[in-house]
Amino acid sequence: MPDLPKTVKDATYVAVGFGVLGFQRAQVRRQELRRQLDSQRAVAQEQVAGLVRSVEQLTEPVRRVILDRLGQGS
Repeated sequence: MPDLPKTVKDATYVAVGFGVLGFQRAQVRRQELRRQLDSQRAVAQEQVAGLVRSVEQLTEPVRRVILDRLGQGS
């Protein structure tokens, strides 16, 4: 006949072990997701900066004309 207290103790250790492994796996996944989001954020920031530069380049001639007509040309 198996020793019931030993079996319960072993089952508890196994359950705790699986819990620890699951927690560690979740932590690793969280870190992977954070790195991925940081990378995507950096790409998005570069794209926005590029768009801002494009808009500035496109509007600069209009800005100069307006300032010249107002007598504030630089």
